[in-house]
Amino acid sequence: MLSKKLTVLLCLALAAAPVCECAAQGTSGSQFLGIEMGARSAGMGGACVSLADGRTGLFWNPAGLVRAEGQQLSVSHVAWLDDATYQFASYARPLGESAVVGLALEQGSLSWDNTGEGDFEAGDFSGAVGYGRLLRPNLGVGGSMKYLASSLGDENASSFALDL
Repeated sequence: MLSKKLTVLLCLALAAAPVCECAAQGTSGSQFLGIEMGARSAGMGGACVSLADGRTGLFWNPAGLVRAEGQQLSVSHVAWLDDATYQFASYARPLGESAVVGLALEQGSLSWDNTGEGDFEAGDFSGAVGYGRLLRPNLGVGGSMKYLASSLGDENASSFALDL
């Protein structure tokens, strides 16, 4: 049975969830983070947060890192129309029986010329380092720190993010 402190902590975390909601699609930066990583998740329409395991945990749910069985590596490259590309790589490594550390890199770019005056380019990058720990059988916690960078023509922006 859950202790009172853990129950209160879980209730506070659930109450804060609506506050952490992201802005509507197309009205915020780093839109590339909405691209689903992996064929399994794309086939499920992105409904796989609770199924994130091992190397995909850093993208979907850092607590899923604890499901890594041995060292895992995942690499993905997607080439879309009009010179748009997207790359994702992630690595998970167990640290003993109940902890896992992970690293993920994500990059997307787009280039086009609709004026005849040369290419116009846009690009995004995300790098994440995460940690997951198994508290009990079937109960894990995790977190990751991300660095985000975007460029559009000559303009650049960057930020940090935290996933728990």
